[in-house]
Amino acid sequence: MEKGKDLKIIKILTAELLILEVYSLISYNN
Repeated sequence: MEKGKDLKIIKILTAELLILEVYSLISYNN
């Protein structure tokens, strides 16, 4: 099992979720 690979995937997924959340907040406020 490659823990480093899993951590990288998790970081990418959380980053994408944060970006989506920020984008939806911005588009909602405009």
